[in-house]
Amino acid sequence: NGLGDGMWMWYGRDFQEVNHLLQLHGDESLQQRAEAYKQALSLIIAQRRPSYFLREGSPVLMQMTNHYLKLLGSAHIISPALQRAALSLPLHLNHGPLIPQANSFVSHKAVNLLRNDLLSLLHITNLYALDRIDLNVKTTLDGDAQRAVTNLLRQVQSPAGARAAGLYGHNMLGENDNPQRLSFSFTLFERSSNSNLLRVQTDDLD
Repeated sequence: NGLGDGMWMWYGRDFQEVNHLLQLHGDESLQQRAEAYKQALSLIIAQRRPSYFLREGSPVLMQMTNHYLKLLGSAHIISPALQRAALSLPLHLNHGPLIPQANSFVSHKAVNLLRNDLLSLLHITNLYALDRIDLNVKTTLDGDAQRAVTNLLRQVQSPAGARAAGLYGHNMLGENDNPQRLSFSFTLFERSSNSNLLRVQTDDLD
């Protein structure tokens, strides 16, 4: 497990959020940056004896983290302001299991699509191996449009949603028909100067 996993399990922090905070400057974000820095530093220290430091050794971890903050400040590796702010903050360790929020498969259509494409592009055989590669991916998919279309396709599975979408009528759904028996998919490309860009690709299958 890496630093990102540790930030989540020990402090309930999202690693991307922490990275973003540590790149900020200015007094308005000082306390947040100091907290994130101190938490990350404590994890580096705790890797020596993680089980001990997470439980009965948490006061010792606090002392050691403060000690190293002072050393980093003395060596001018961190600013005096960041050092003072970090020293004033406690470490609130999570002592119970964190359960990630359950997400619908439908809400992750675009992510699942991209991950499967990456398997082919990188010649990787399984998602487990893919998840352990440190990479950033840019896509032409429009996140807002993807979510809007996915939500609309899910709504038309109910009689009220299907009626609002105009799916009842002659040669369409009858009053006794169940719209949940229908399956919808939607793909949208946008034409650019030299290519067709995939903007939306989703369906209502869960």
